[in-house]
Amino acid sequence: MKPDTRNLYEKDVIDIVYAFSKQMIKEFGEMIKVIAVFGSQAKKNELDLHSDIDVLIVIDDAKFSIDNVISETYRTVTAKILEKVSKRIHVTTMKLTNFWEHSKTGDPVLLNILRDGYAVIDTGFFEPMQILLFQGRIRPSQEAVYAYYERAPRNLRTVDFGFLRMVSELYWAMIDASHAALMRIGEMPATPKDVPRLIDEKFVKTKIIDQKHADFAKEIYELSKKVAHNQVTSISGAEIDNLKEKASEYVEEMRKIVSNFKYR
Repeated sequence: MKPDTRNLYEKDVIDIVYAFSKQMIKEFGEMIKVIAVFGSQAKKNELDLHSDIDVLIVIDDAKFSIDNVISETYRTVTAKILEKVSKRIHVTTMKLTNFWEHSKTGDPVLLNILRDGYAVIDTGFFEPMQILLFQGRIRPSQEAVYAYYERAPRNLRTVDFGFLRMVSELYWAMIDASHAALMRIGEMPATPKDVPRLIDEKFVKTKIIDQKHADFAKEIYELSKKVAHNQVTSISGAEIDNLKEKASEYVEEMRKIVSNFKYR
C-alpha cells in the first residue's frame, strides 16, 4: 500500500492538470501512458497563485514509432493546449523506454517524481512503480551513483568557465565605454590594445578621471588576453566581484564624459 499522494496537492491544481490531461488524451489517445503532477511548487504548503505546475507526461515509444514529424506535432499541439488550459503548467515529457531505464537504475530525479507524484492519467504502471518504491524495492544502482557523481566535476568546470566568460564581458564593457568617451572628444575608435594608453593620455593626464580607472582599463585588457590564451584558467568569485565593482565605476566615469564633455 502506498501513501495517498493526491492529498499533497490542492484541488484546483488537480483540476487544472485534469483539464489539460483530457485535451491531451483527446489529441494523442493511447500514445499517452501517464500524466502526473509532481514537484514542490505545486504542493499545498508551497503553492501560490503564480506557482508553476510541474507535469510529467510519459509517451509510449514501445508501441508507437516516435519520429521527428510526430515529435514536432506533439510539441506544437501540446503548446496550443497549454495556451488554452493554463500557462502555469510546465511539461516534462519522457519516453516510456527512458522511464523504464531510469527506474531500473534508480535515477534520483525519477524516484522523486514517483515518491511525490500523483497520476491524473495512469494506464497501469505509474502506481505499481510507486508501490515498489515505497516497499524499498527500487533503489539507486551503482550506475546511477557514479553517473551522478561524474556530473559534479563537470558542473564545477562550468562554473569556472562562467567566471572566465565574465572576464570577457567586463573587458567589452570597458572597451565599449572607452570608445564612446574617446569618440565624444573627437578621437577615432582605437584598437583595444591602445585603449588603456589613450584613456591615460586623454583623461588621466588632463585630470578628468583618476589614475585608478586607467589602471583598471590596463588590468582588464591584460587579464582578458591571458584568459584567451589559457594563461589564466580559473578565477574566483571574489575576484570577479572586485573586477565588477571597478568596471561599474569605470563605466560611470565614461558616462560622465559622454554626457558632460563640451567640444572646444
